[in-house]
Amino acid sequence: MEKKKKDWYKVKKYPHIGLPLKANDRHKWIQKYVTSAEEVSKHSFLPFIHKTSKVRRFRKEYDPNYGLLNKVTVNGKNSSRKSSSKKRELYYASHLDSLIFSYYSKLLIDCYEKKLDENNLSEVVNAYRTVAINNLEADGPNKCNINFADDVFQYIKSFPHEKFVVIAFDIKSFFDNLNHAKLRDAWMKVMEVDELPPDHFNVYKNITRFSYVDIVDIF
Repeated sequence: MEKKKKDWYKVKKYPHIGLPLKANDRHKWIQKYVTSAEEVSKHSFLPFIHKTSKVRRFRKEYDPNYGLLNKVTVNGKNSSRKSSSKKRELYYASHLDSLIFSYYSKLLIDCYEKKLDENNLSEVVNAYRTVAINNLEADGPNKCNINFADDVFQYIKSFPHEKFVVIAFDIKSFFDNLNHAKLRDAWMKVMEVDELPPDHFNVYKNITRFSYVDIVDIF
């Protein structure tokens, strides 16, 4: 049984330039418009709405010499976690634009999944993918970070050798510093084309060279 795929059509409720779309508009005009390569190739995307969100996070701290946890005080209590905040830059597309992005994301994901299958990487890559816990259940749940972590631990336990190497790292501001030319090349590669079609190029152009309006505390 094939896993049921997520629907690209999701009506957003946040305020933006123009009126919100209605769910029943999908079959009246929206789906026909969004899935038309000709319409999307000449579509004029609206500016994003931008806001900065601060997210609090708590991380364990270790002594650089002994690996012991440094005790810190959080809300009057001893804790091994240090409180800090991280800024997240959020950009909200207009309601129609968000549906176009969602639909083209689906098109690219389908091509990407095909590439993973062809290169025997479906069981390796998990970032930004929908991976079912059980492929035999069409409406079954998908894996979360806990499931992926458990897969790793189970693999380590069953590894036939005593020594192996694990690499853990984080790339700071990865998406903020993507090389747009390489992004375009990867886009063409998964689609197996030598040049982006006009509709795909219009979408690509408007996620790499976009304008935005700053709004404070609107959401």
